Amino acid sequence: MTPKTGLLLYLLGVFLAAVGQLLLKASANLPHKHVWAEYLNRFVLGGYGLMLLSSLLTVFAYRGIALSVAPLLSASSYLFIGLFGVLLFHERLSLKKQIGYGLIIFGICLAAL
Repeated sequence: MTPKTGLLLYLLGVFLAAVGQLLLKASANLPHKHVWAEYLNRFVLGGYGLMLLSSLLTVFAYRGIALSVAPLLSASSYLFIGLFGVLLFHERLSLKKQIGYGLIIFGICLAAL
């Protein structure tokens, strides 16, 4: 596997994990008639399914990328989740969050040098 393929697989895995977390959050925001319906609904099952797929993609991606690169790519999940929270759930992007995202981006860039 080429490093570029490994990089793309890893980023796809991070993206799918972020989408899985969004599905779990969407389920938590819905009313449920029964206790078991909180845990056995399409959002929860889909979210955990995407988390499983993300884990498998990550394992395969490690064949093409250096282990030192993985934490840098994993940090991008915070950016995906924050962006989706603003776009889909209409969450406010507070000053603290903006500073935090800026520090994450700065850290990724700094470590990539």
